[in-house]
Amino acid sequence: MFKTHDCDAAEDHTTEYLELASPVFNEPNDDFLVLNQPTSTQNEQNEHTELEQSDTMDRGTRRQIPISTIDWQSTNSRQVMARDGIDFLRGIDQLYIQQTVELSDLMANVNSENRYRLSVPHGETLFYAMENSSESQRMLCGSNRGFKMTMYDHTHQEALYLMRSATFGCCSFWCKMQNMEVFIPNKCIGRIKQKFSMTLPSFELYNEYNSIVYRIEGPASYMSSAKEAHFGIYSNDGLTQLGSINHQWDQVQNEYNISITFPSHRDDPKYKAIVIGAAFLLEYMYFFHTKKSGSSCWC
Repeated sequence: MFKTHDCDAAEDHTTEYLELASPVFNEPNDDFLVLNQPTSTQNEQNEHTELEQSDTMDRGTRRQIPISTIDWQSTNSRQVMARDGIDFLRGIDQLYIQQTVELSDLMANVNSENRYRLSVPHGETLFYAMENSSESQRMLCGSNRGFKMTMYDHTHQEALYLMRSATFGCCSFWCKMQNMEVFIPNKCIGRIKQKFSMTLPSFELYNEYNSIVYRIEGPASYMSSAKEAHFGIYSNDGLTQLGSINHQWDQVQNEYNISITFPSHRDDPKYKAIVIGAAFLLEYMYFFHTKKSGSSCWC
């Protein structure tokens, strides 16, 4: 079973710097001055602090690699050097999520780890997503399995990742409420929580400060056998629709995919990453049909 991280308890990679005092001279005697040198204990503390600083830099440093964007639809720039992987989401109004399937996956006797492509509609691909889950959970839990979904950008570096724990229960409203956590490297930026409702699918999207930024509601008549569905993205008070997450047929790609229309009033890539996390949660809860038989919960 996958272990998820808690946003509120996400690790704070800060390092306490040891202040080195200037050399201090003792009172002179008749023959010489004595210079106080750092003790061996101080030297060990200094070395330990330097190692911690180096380790923190190795985990948090992103390589600045320029990417040619001459043929891109999402930007007029000829070259982009993203400070963070999610910066590729700036200026993006709509995004497609398409599952990629290889021949070896179709012939496998067990459910394989899923892979996805996140792209601008009929344009460039921004991220490639790869699931990491255990074979036992894929066999026993089906779409309810826990996993880590990592998304890589054009520099082949990790842009963000999603964490979901396995859920169990019968297909009724007493099932455990679903949730998903959204991370950029070394930092939790939000979470998605299913809200109890007996009438329609309902979710709340939280930012890194645990404040509700969006709500998502699905159709009241939605059934697990339906292949197309519309989920609205609403303001935090639930009164105004700002965007949508749709599962629909793409006539160009000749397949079903997820279409995200981001809220246009806010271009913050962190909020867009949280919406992407919600789309993947809906994918596994409602849209995902395993190639082999597996358990599934539609509550």
